[in-house]
Amino acid sequence: MTCPMFPNQLLAAGCFYRVGAIKVETNVLQGAPHHQRAVRAGVFETIPCGLVLRSIGYKSIPFAGVPFDVKRHVIPNVAGRVTASASPDAPVVPGLYCAGWIKRGPSGIIGTNINCARDTVASVLSDEGSLPPLALQPVAELHAKLRESGAPIVDWDMYRRIEAAEDAAGAAKGKPREKLTSIDDMLAVATQGH
Repeated sequence: MTCPMFPNQLLAAGCFYRVGAIKVETNVLQGAPHHQRAVRAGVFETIPCGLVLRSIGYKSIPFAGVPFDVKRHVIPNVAGRVTASASPDAPVVPGLYCAGWIKRGPSGIIGTNINCARDTVASVLSDEGSLPPLALQPVAELHAKLRESGAPIVDWDMYRRIEAAEDAAGAAKGKPREKLTSIDDMLAVATQGH
């Protein structure tokens, strides 16, 4: 099978409820490197198969107060520096950066993510010293605001209790860790004796 392909039609295998093949349309990539889009080429291929799996896909969503490109579902940026809009001449938002899929869209492998992060880190390091100082709030003040909002706060000691509980649960099953998967369970462990 050549890539990239776009699924076009599922074909039955003798009866209407069993798949026998999938008809796909070849795509071609158009555009400059790192800004390419798959465009249907009008060339079809039928691939015999007995099973078809559907991927749920991935689509970023906007975050309040952060510029967002609604067409590409990414934060507009130049080398990880967030820009005010998706326009090519949009100004950079000082001190705001992004990396990973929110930066470039859902693509690549672990190596792609590493290079993407390095690109953003290089921008952060390059900008160091040229950004206005942040008006940082004391941690106690931040904690007070979080408590007022009702948000639970997990400090380092509480995190270590969660980690120890996960390690113990994993050891009982012969593996390094058994992750707690609900926030309520994590908070219950974190607040024991606290």
